[in-house]
Amino acid sequence: MSLRELAADATPVLLIAAEESVAQVAQRARRLGDVPAGLDVAASTDVDVAERLLRERRPTLCVVDSISAMSDDALGSTAGSCHRSVTWPNDCVRSRKRPGSRC
Repeated sequence: MSLRELAADATPVLLIAAEESVAQVAQRARRLGDVPAGLDVAASTDVDVAERLLRERRPTLCVVDSISAMSDDALGSTAGSCHRSVTWPNDCVRSRKRPGSRC
């Protein structure tokens, strides 16, 4: 099921675009028809910003495109590295399972 279909079914969906602007994503989405109200798009490459968006918007589903473009100053590795591409998603999954999580 696509993000569009989930959002149309009233499922709150957040797409964090790390390689495109919100305008670019919206333009592509409009080519497929009306953009559902449940589809929220933000553009950022900063892990801290993404975590804040997750806390504030509390989507049922979040997609980050592309996780390899995300940066985290707390990690010493470079963007796109295996360590960086695995660490933050794993931390988010673990913390979402706990009350008061940071993601």
